[in-house]
Amino acid sequence: MKKGFTLLELIVVVIVIGILAMVALPRFIRVAERARCAEGKLILSTIRSAQFRYYTEHGKYTNSTADLDTNLTTPNFFGSPTVINGAGERLANITRSNGYNLNITVNGTIECDNIAGATYTCTDAGF
Repeated sequence: MKKGFTLLELIVVVIVIGILAMVALPRFIRVAERARCAEGKLILSTIRSAQFRYYTEHGKYTNSTADLDTNLTTPNFFGSPTVINGAGERLANITRSNGYNLNITVNGTIECDNIAGATYTCTDAGF
């Protein structure tokens, strides 16, 4: 008697692996996007703190990163941040490359706006 697997057994194993991959892959993508989103949140919180220091010294918020007393690192997954002078309670925003916008307000709330036709969404980032 020969030892080994039959063709039917191999097909069943491939199907089971395919089903597991279909379930796990979207979850993995969301978890990875949440980790990438953390970079944007960190940059926005750094800008918010620097904006408060600037406000304490000058009595107003700035709309230029050059005026802030912090060195911002070049983001890996986001474009360059935009500093807003507190208009509409927003202090800064940053855009995910091929994705969504993150905005930070004066009270520290981070909001997310979807961009039409983007690959990544606020839902993927955990919002």
